[in-house]
Amino acid sequence: MTAGREEDAAVVWNVPARRKIGLLRGHTGPVHSVKFLPGTRRPVTASGDRSLRVWDADSQQELFRIDHGAIHPRSLAVSPDGQLIALATGAGTGAKVRIWSVQSREEVWEVPAHNRANGLAFSPDGKRLAAAAGHDLIRIWDVATREMVQAYPVVPIAAPHVAYNPDGTRIAAVS
Repeated sequence: MTAGREEDAAVVWNVPARRKIGLLRGHTGPVHSVKFLPGTRRPVTASGDRSLRVWDADSQQELFRIDHGAIHPRSLAVSPDGQLIALATGAGTGAKVRIWSVQSREEVWEVPAHNRANGLAFSPDGKRLAAAAGHDLIRIWDVATREMVQAYPVVPIAAPHVAYNPDGTRIAAVS
């Protein structure tokens, strides 16, 4: 288990042993979000230092970094197959949802954020990306075609958190 801190690190915990293993140190700005690459001991952190970093949780060593360029990362999502990392950043004209390939470490796609970028979630099968981007919609994007396929209204402020249920038939959002 990992937990972000409003400093330059994330904490790694051994849950069965109920003890802290260590800190993922190296960011030079606050760590805003953390997710594990599925099926691995590799957490991904998003920081206000304009970087995403992938770590080895056991050794607490940074494996690689991706510069995302934003000082306000808002939401981080990792595809179920661990091949894509999505990050929502900013507000106003600087709002973006960007997706990177873990393998190539290159940006592969940018989703229009419509003046606000908040919650992100991949569907359990990895075929869709839900983005609470804009003032009043959750937009669903087809990952393969990169086209918006659905949109759902939410309260006038974009939802900061969005999640799929385990079989991908429902989406929940909070604002």
